[in-house]
Amino acid sequence: LILWPKENEYLFCPTTYLPLQPEIQIFGKYLKNMNTMRIFFALMLIAGLWACNGAEKTPAENTTTAPQDTTAAVEEALPSEPLDTTPPAPYENIEWKLSTMAGQKPFKDAVMTVQFKKGTISGSGGCNQYNGTYTVDDNGALSVSELASSKRMCDGLMGQESNFFEKLRSATTIKMNKIELVISSPTGNLVFLNQPGVPAKPAQKEAPAPEKK
Repeated sequence: LILWPKENEYLFCPTTYLPLQPEIQIFGKYLKNMNTMRIFFALMLIAGLWACNGAEKTPAENTTTAPQDTTAAVEEALPSEPLDTTPPAPYENIEWKLSTMAGQKPFKDAVMTVQFKKGTISGSGGCNQYNGTYTVDDNGALSVSELASSKRMCDGLMGQESNFFEKLRSATTIKMNKIELVISSPTGNLVFLNQPGVPAKPAQKEAPAPEKK
């Protein structure tokens, strides 16, 4: 075992004490300086590795911005469908009640109606509900198509209703004034009245015969 004593001290050996030579003292100081430098560089290396490791563990989301929702912007950029600003015709959005068909009033107090609304025609034939499509030009030329109805059966009304539907399908023109709407067809005209607030007249029942006493 060899210890490095200070200057003018003795070097301890297992067998004897020897005076410490100056060369050995210088070499011992050099070794001490080398150990100090090694410790310093080791600490610097540890500090550098710790800093790099901390940077690698930084979450990616801390340095990136959250994705923005661009759906609304895309929808705003897409061209929207043009709004229909055409004002309705005077006869549209009104429930018209049939007054006469080919000059004859509906029998059995049947309520037969028609309503026009943005290319759609609908109403009641007295028994069944119906709907279809229509077109009208600037001269009042009327064309009704795709007319369909429900499938109810009403005693005494089916022939009249069938005649009504046929006149609508073969309609040629439409004209109106404040309270009257006339739909012309080759087999006779349909004349409707606009009477808002007036309820349809219910079918009248025969009064029972008085009992004989």
